[in-house]
Amino acid sequence: MGRIMVARRNVTRSSKATANEVMRMSAAQTSLWDRLGRYLPVQFKTMYILLWPTGQPGYEPPAQSCALDDVALHICHNREEIEALCAENNWRISDTDWLHGHFEDKLRERQTAILAFAQGELAHVVWAVVGKEAGKRFTWDPPISLDWERSAVLVSAYTPPRYRGKGLYPYAMAAGIRFLQEMGMTNVYGGVHHTNVASVRGLQKLDALLAAECFRIRLGYHRYGVVYIALLTWGYRPNLSSRWFRRKFSDSIPLGAIPLE
Repeated sequence: MGRIMVARRNVTRSSKATANEVMRMSAAQTSLWDRLGRYLPVQFKTMYILLWPTGQPGYEPPAQSCALDDVALHICHNREEIEALCAENNWRISDTDWLHGHFEDKLRERQTAILAFAQGELAHVVWAVVGKEAGKRFTWDPPISLDWERSAVLVSAYTPPRYRGKGLYPYAMAAGIRFLQEMGMTNVYGGVHHTNVASVRGLQKLDALLAAECFRIRLGYHRYGVVYIALLTWGYRPNLSSRWFRRKFSDSIPLGAIPLE
């Protein structure tokens, strides 16, 4: 019995030694660029910065509808309001939807939730950055300076898979724009990567204006060791500016005029 145990130990050590040698050889053969790419990924992306000029006289957010009849829209500013809303109406947000909707991160960053419920459960959520407290915690990608007294940002959205394809994205976004306009926001911004065709189509329904087009080279991970190179090729408002470039233009163009890839 003792010999067998010793033999097993020796085999284990030998296997570990062999594995370590293979790893060392593999690391030696891996190029410097491959090793750098593993820890400092480089991304090349073009991002559209969108604008809804809610402060212009006579501006009305576009009306939207969806394929569901029993959708209820609500605005919640914090976790307590969300919990109270669900308890009062016997609605639920599943653990999966809470996770994929980034509720923990967004609530920690003081973002506002525009919630759509259907059939007693979450059908869609849009996250908005409203006010200075949320603005201080918000890092746009690429970094852009905004006047948080008059501006807000519709940051991201999530639709559970079972509710996709029903028009909830533009429906909830339109409600968010209307809500922010009623709060006195004169500029509502959003952002979308130009390759995200589904989101671009939804935003075109909302008559979004293309305020800026940013070509981005990002080195590293978001917020940690990040180096940005951002070029604003379109501009709209004086309070929309890159930290490096402050070029201003008088006009923007409708997002609908941009061809989809």
